[in-house]
Amino acid sequence: MTTHPVTGRKALLLGSHVSAIEGMNEAETEALVAELTAHCCQPEFVYSHVWTPGDIIVWDNRSTLHRGRPADPTERRVMRRTAVFGEGVEGPEVQVAS
Repeated sequence: MTTHPVTGRKALLLGSHVSAIEGMNEAETEALVAELTAHCCQPEFVYSHVWTPGDIIVWDNRSTLHRGRPADPTERRVMRRTAVFGEGVEGPEVQVAS
């Protein structure tokens, strides 16, 4: 769990980078992460963008589970990244395994 530094809302820090959960062995961790990911990735919780020229997508990395999808190799693809620096989500409840 983590706390969003602006909204104060609790959120799951979930993704393929999760390798350990305190009090669980590796198999239990993998099973729980798979179950939570399956729940979060249900169609009613997923936004899948159909790109049109001029589209811009903005999201808050501190509270969004996101991933890229394969692009059509026959289409031109231009990507630019903008970052807004501010407070991250790491806090006392977040522990990064070493």
